[in-house]
Amino acid sequence: MKFSLIMCTANRVNEVRRFFEFISKQTYNNFEIVLVDQNKDDRLQGITEEYGKLINLIYIKSDQVGLSKNRNIGLKYKTGDIIAFPDDDCVYPRHTLERVHEAFVNNKNVDSITIQFTKLIGEGHEQLEINDFNTITNVKRVNKYNCIRRTCSITIFVSKKVHENIGGFDEKLGLGETLIPAGEDYEYALGILKNGFNMFYIPQIAVLHPVLKLNLLDKNEYDRNKKRIESTSKVIMYIANYHKLGLDFKIVRISDRILGLLFRAIMLDLKRCNLIFSDLRSMFKYWYIRI
Repeated sequence: MKFSLIMCTANRVNEVRRFFEFISKQTYNNFEIVLVDQNKDDRLQGITEEYGKLINLIYIKSDQVGLSKNRNIGLKYKTGDIIAFPDDDCVYPRHTLERVHEAFVNNKNVDSITIQFTKLIGEGHEQLEINDFNTITNVKRVNKYNCIRRTCSITIFVSKKVHENIGGFDEKLGLGETLIPAGEDYEYALGILKNGFNMFYIPQIAVLHPVLKLNLLDKNEYDRNKKRIESTSKVIMYIANYHKLGLDFKIVRISDRILGLLFRAIMLDLKRCNLIFSDLRSMFKYWYIRI
């Protein structure tokens, strides 16, 4: 069973090198990396030449703008049985591909899985090994209600069968020159479920990714986060309408936010209350959105 890892990159060098360094040490090595380079210069030439000797690397130079569009370009070159979409600044602990391979091989009815998103703190190897468990337990089935909480693009692994049926990412969504600069991963995951395929969440397998600590006292940072939340709410309402997820999906989503608002109010956390309120307001604003 071969993995195709579709990675799009722009404006990063050290992070790409770090990913290649750790992917080259995976305990399961039947994989290819399809690297879609959006940089206008040749800053990655040294890295691709160095690691192209160590791993199966397919290098694509792209002049297109947009994460979804470039992932779809990368998908045209994949040859694997299992497809994933690592970011250029994430890291796979050394057993990640082995564990994912075991999950598919030992469960023939599995169409796709999603794994744990874990904070990457610092550069130490000890942090990168924290999820190298020997057993897989506590597997949860993903449904339309928990899908957004359980998935993001870098945690999803799909079978070739799934990809051949649902295709790639919605190019109207995602980072870049798009109508909504977010949510392409949620649309992709919900599209898997909507088309009758299953997905399972396995928390013992992980991908690590940098997470910035939110400073709500910084007005600029607060405003950026508020804008991001509103954009996410907008895309979730679009996805709900596009995939006809039903009124129940929206009610569950709103109820969850109301409970969060009440909890933060009890804790007198007014900053987060305002963020949750912005989330709710955005959901109602875009209740009927179609693009």
